[in-house]
Amino acid sequence: MKADEISDGARELRNNYQRAWRRKNPHKLRQYHIAYWQRLYERQQPEPRIKTADQFLALLPVPWSTLFHKVTPTGGNLLELMMPR
Repeated sequence: MKADEISDGARELRNNYQRAWRRKNPHKLRQYHIAYWQRLYERQQPEPRIKTADQFLALLPVPWSTLFHKVTPTGGNLLELMMPR
């Protein structure tokens, strides 16, 4: 017998336990199956496209304001130039 195989007696004991558990907990089994198929469905969906600036900013690895604190060639702050007053 290989290390990843179990004996016939152990397999029968496991199967009997699992059958009894499934009979006793049908609601848990149903919840598990629903969650499984929902995860499978979500994995197969394409990544959502970015439609708003807020969605884009949420994907940035750093706060967006740190990207604009460089001084422009004219001496002004790039963030100040982009933001209306």
